[in-house]
This record gives sequence, structure tokens and C-alpha cells, in this order.
Amino acid sequence: FGADLSAASKVYWDEFNDNSSAGYGLLGANIRIDMEDFDITFWGRNLTDKRYTSFWFETMGRSFAQFGKPLQIGISANVKF
Repeated sequence: FGADLSAASKVYWDEFNDNSSAGYGLLGANIRIDMEDFDITFWGRNLTDKRYTSFWFETMGRSFAQFGKPLQIGISANVKF
């Protein structure tokens, strides 16, 4: 079993500090089942489905932003030789 937390503090997006986004934290976890010939890992990222801005900029009077990735879950398998 494993867990992680990635966090960012408040981010100011322009040189005048007029535009900013609040700080946030992203929770992740995984569970691995280890067998003799293979292992399987069940994992999740952004488990609280936090909506956050990954970047923002303004040009020619227009603002552009991209949001971070939402809740993600998956399974990974590894074969041992």
C-alpha cells in the first residue's frame, strides 16, 4: 500500500499579482499485489477530484487557462521473467 500528497501554494499568474489561484493538494494512493510470476497495482490520482488551474496567461486582451487532470484510476500489471 502507498499514498502520496502533492501540494501547491497560492500561485500568482501575472507580474501585477492581479490574477491568482488558491493553493491545493492532490491525494494519490496505490495497492500492489505481488505474486511469484507477476504483480498487479491498483492506483488512483487526484482521488478527491480537485479542480485546479495548471497554468494561466493573458495575451492580446484575452485570458487562457488549462485545468489540471481530474480523478484518475487504473490498473498496472508487470510480468516477472
